[in-house]
Amino acid sequence: MTPTVVGPVTPARRQTGVVLVLVGGLLGAGVPVGVLWWLVAPTVVCTTVEGSCPYESFEGGRFFIAEGLFAVLAAASGVLAALLVRRWTREIGWPVVVALAVGGALASLAAWRVGVWLGPDDPTGLTTATGVLAEQPLRLHADGLLLVWSIASVLVALLTLLADADAAADADAGADADADVGADVAGSRAPEPLDPAELAAWVQHAEARTQGQERSTK
Repeated sequence: MTPTVVGPVTPARRQTGVVLVLVGGLLGAGVPVGVLWWLVAPTVVCTTVEGSCPYESFEGGRFFIAEGLFAVLAAASGVLAALLVRRWTREIGWPVVVALAVGGALASLAAWRVGVWLGPDDPTGLTTATGVLAEQPLRLHADGLLLVWSIASVLVALLTLLADADAAADADAGADADADVGADVAGSRAPEPLDPAELAAWVQHAEARTQGQERSTK
C-alpha cells in the first residue's frame, strides 16, 4: 500500500480551512441563539375572528419586542463572533471578513428558523370560532433583521483591521527611527589619537614655559 503524501500547509490552504471552519461554526452557533430567542421572546396572543387572526386583534407591542430581542441577540452574537475569531486567528484578513458576513447571515437564518420551529404553530385555519385566544408563532416582519449579525461582525472586523494597520505603521516608524539613530552613531567619526611626537613636543614646550615663569619670579 502506497502511503499518501501530504503536502505542506501553505498560507492559502490554511486560510481556506479557517474560512470553512468559521462559516460552519457560525451556522452551528445560530441554533442556540434561536433557542435563546424562543425562551426570552414574549408570547403574542390574538383573538380569532371566524378562524383567522386579523391584525387589529394582535398584541402589537409584543411583536416589536420579539423582533427587538432578535436584533439584540444577533448583534451581540456578531460582536462576540468577531472578537473570538480575532483571538483565534491572531489576524483578520479580507477572506475572514467575508466569512464573517456569510456565516453571520446563515447563523441568523438558522436562529430564525429554530425559533419559529420551537414556537407555537400558526392558528389560522385550526378553528372556525370567533373570540378564541390563540398564540402566534415567532415572526420577523422586518427581513433586514437577518443582516444584523453580519453587520455587527463586519464592523468589528473592520475596526480590528484598522487598529492592526495603525499598530503596524507605528512599528515601522519606530524601526525606521531606530535605524536612523544607528546610522548616525555608526557614521560619526571617533577622535583621532594624538601623534606621540606631537605629544612629546607639547610636553617639552609646557615644561620650558613653566621654567621661564619660575626664573622671572626669582
